[in-house]
Amino acid sequence: MHNAVAVAQKYEQFVIHYGDDPFISKTISKMVSTRLTMLQKELKRVQGALLRFEHIYGKTSDDFIKEFLSGKAGDDMNFMEWSALVRMSERLRAERTALQGN
Repeated sequence: MHNAVAVAQKYEQFVIHYGDDPFISKTISKMVSTRLTMLQKELKRVQGALLRFEHIYGKTSDDFIKEFLSGKAGDDMNFMEWSALVRMSERLRAERTALQGN
């Protein structure tokens, strides 16, 4: 990731000094759009898995993660997986938000 940041900073300096390059801007926009599409597909898959756990255990993922983090949920393997899916969902949402500029 450090390399991507360095490249982005170099391009920013290029734009400041020489103006925007339409080809590079279009390429970056397409790359971001492609990544957003991939994130959305992965988020949909993770949300489906979260819904299955919510249905099985009769509680929301928000309620579950509060119990899990406080140590009240136990250490069942399903709970470990559910916890990992909650964290994955949060990471995917954060990345999506960052790329969307929201």
